[in-house]
Amino acid sequence: MAVVKLLPRKAAPSQGRKQSMEDRLDYDENPEKTREGKLGSSCMCSPETAAAEFEAAKAIYEAATGRSQLKDRDVTYRLMQSFRPGEVTPEEANKIGYELAMEFTGGHHQFVVCTHEDRAHIHNHIEINSTNLECDGKFKNVKDSVKVLRRINDWICLAHGLSIPEPKRERALSQGEKGAVQNGRSFKERLRRTIDSRLPGCKDFGEFLARMREEGYEVKYRGKELEFRAPGQERFTRSFRLWEEYTEEKLRERIAGQDRAAYEGQSEAGQHSADNRRTESGRRQKTEDRKAGSRTAEPCNPVRKVNLLVDIQAKLRAGKGKGYERWAKVFNLKEASRTNNFLTENNVADYRELEARTEVVGKRFDVLSARIKQLEGRMASGCTSSIMPKQGMCMPHIRSRGTKKASGAGIRMNWKDMSRQRRLLMPWEERQFRKWRNSPKNMPPSLRKRSSATENTRRQGRR
Repeated sequence: MAVVKLLPRKAAPSQGRKQSMEDRLDYDENPEKTREGKLGSSCMCSPETAAAEFEAAKAIYEAATGRSQLKDRDVTYRLMQSFRPGEVTPEEANKIGYELAMEFTGGHHQFVVCTHEDRAHIHNHIEINSTNLECDGKFKNVKDSVKVLRRINDWICLAHGLSIPEPKRERALSQGEKGAVQNGRSFKERLRRTIDSRLPGCKDFGEFLARMREEGYEVKYRGKELEFRAPGQERFTRSFRLWEEYTEEKLRERIAGQDRAAYEGQSEAGQHSADNRRTESGRRQKTEDRKAGSRTAEPCNPVRKVNLLVDIQAKLRAGKGKGYERWAKVFNLKEASRTNNFLTENNVADYRELEARTEVVGKRFDVLSARIKQLEGRMASGCTSSIMPKQGMCMPHIRSRGTKKASGAGIRMNWKDMSRQRRLLMPWEERQFRKWRNSPKNMPPSLRKRSSATENTRRQGRR
């Protein structure tokens, strides 16, 4: 495990810029702490002349840009990287420090890495020049540089097989909140206790919200955030304000990981259960809750009786806490026992037999899937006469004898419907001709010729 800090360094008021850098680098390169300089490395400079090279780069920058170095500006940046005692060797610590500086600066700045072994814990002193290699810009120490540095440090430590510090809580109690908790007047502390007491035994998130309403709490969504308000409370309290363990995602995880003996097999599969509930099921459930108004949901249909186990180490590396670790251990034990019972009930004695049954079920699934796709394709193309006789037949093929019911289709046709269907199937000109036959003045010229020809034919037939 390694802990890292970022320290901007300015020139000492009583010394010049170059002298301040020389004094700091002399302390970093102390022979008694670095095995006579063997535990040192650098990038684009020499450790013995690093101060002079840093100063030369700053002089070139001033000459090229015309901007001089102010006294209150940072001249170097020091990274302090400390390792847990006995976890790494000094040589490996120096290598890790070099990788950290190279990744943090992107290779655009000079730096010197010195590893000290004079204390129980091995630590690195990394001095970074604020002027870049092109001598046309400075290092940008933005607001969240420390967070980026710590994240890079954790990645490098994991790559070398080292542990990383446990994440701390992002929010701490204010002085007013501490006093309210001690005096028993904190709405947040009361809400935490209510959630912890009403959450166990809930089958789904809708039941949990219903229980909170039974306790007198008002529940609503503000955008995507879940909020509660106790009786007598002026404003709503967002769930994520109660710490990370009380966000909606964490509450759904806790519900998914509880004992499911009463509704066995209602959850998703193992590790994907929590992730799927946070994404698809969680969003769908939230939408249904908003539409229904009461925000209650029915239990999910059983999906499978045996769930996958949770990869505890992967979750811990992703930032989960000790509470999640305890829950995951209990969850894995329950799923292991449930799996054993499932195999015993189905007379599965060894792994080969399980593979054989799985293969048979898989083949049957493939056959049924192909059949379903075939039927869907035929239904989409309208060729359904082989599946449902007389349902895919056109209307004109049904003989019109009074009121007729097409068997299989459940359609009743009368004389008016049949005549209307015939008119719809006529060509456009024929329909317009019949429409304007009684009013020749409004008839278009193209149809007027046809009308006169038809009348002449009728007169000849009468003669």
